[in-house]
Amino acid sequence: MARYTILTEITWLKKRDCFTTGKRDYIFLILPCVALTIIVLVSTYSQRPMVKDINALFVSVFGERFFNFSNVMIFVAFFPALAFVMFKDWLYKLIFIFLSLFIGYAIQNSAPFLIFFAVFLPTIIHVFLFTGFFIVLGALKNRSVTGIASAVVFILCAVIFLYGDPFLIFTT
Repeated sequence: MARYTILTEITWLKKRDCFTTGKRDYIFLILPCVALTIIVLVSTYSQRPMVKDINALFVSVFGERFFNFSNVMIFVAFFPALAFVMFKDWLYKLIFIFLSLFIGYAIQNSAPFLIFFAVFLPTIIHVFLFTGFFIVLGALKNRSVTGIASAVVFILCAVIFLYGDPFLIFTT
């Protein structure tokens, strides 16, 4: 059943042109992921003997704020991915990428930026939205009563989570 669901989702995505327009677009998306991995590993294990020298090198070359750039890397991975789906022409893709770098670096220390792009986007929003879309679309496509009930429960849980008062249950 799980394999069928995944294959159905991939077919649905292909029909709606939700894949990149270039054959080698994925290479650019690998670069921020590798950079982010290196930044996080070096900053996490900066006190280990082997990593201490690498950490000192990064700080001497890029400065102390270099490790704050990890939040921008998530931003820089998200918007070029969007550009690769939206545009065919490399000029537009490059303009979009450079704009995302500039904007990401300019707003990297704002609290909403940190909360949305560093915490929520890679976790809750991504998983929640895609799960919700596939539940609702599967329910509508198959017109099954249990599928529609599942979609309703999913939406109700989201509404209760956003607007419910957890302390209301425990008050007398």
